[in-house]
Amino acid sequence: MTPQSNAITGAMATLSLLASLATYAGALEPVSAMPLAPALHARDLDARERSLSDFAGEVLLINFWAGWCAPCLHEMPALQRLAERFEGRPFQVLAVNVGEDARRVRETLRRLDYRGMALLDRESAAFDAWGIDVLPTSFVVDRQRRIRLRGVGELDWDDKEVDRAIEEIIESHSTPLD
Repeated sequence: MTPQSNAITGAMATLSLLASLATYAGALEPVSAMPLAPALHARDLDARERSLSDFAGEVLLINFWAGWCAPCLHEMPALQRLAERFEGRPFQVLAVNVGEDARRVRETLRRLDYRGMALLDRESAAFDAWGIDVLPTSFVVDRQRRIRLRGVGELDWDDKEVDRAIEEIIESHSTPLD
């Protein structure tokens, strides 16, 4: 085998692995230790600095995504529907884009008709702090800022079990941190 064919074989294996990860369908799983959520500091699309404290009293679904990630884009309309189902409740979806600029994120969200809160993690600081390896990755964080649920890969946000899990966290009698 020539060095060139070895390189082609290696590249094909890498592409195959990436394709299998891209089609991975995840599940929203309980996080038994319920650790406190790491810090999250990012700008919104209006260039305002945001952090978790801006959403005190709300249960958060924090979804890390990117515009080049097909599974991420595929689940965005369902995230929008989820946010609409819980409208008026102490619940917020934060779509944290990893590594892209505001113009590109705006265009992508407009194309997907996603109208929720989007944050920009341009330097991947939050991505690293939250220990993420795969996009999309999502976390449900309770009012005390404990990570209650985690999902790696594309999730079915229209699943009634997801609604029940989020409803249970919203209805829990934990008091928010100030």
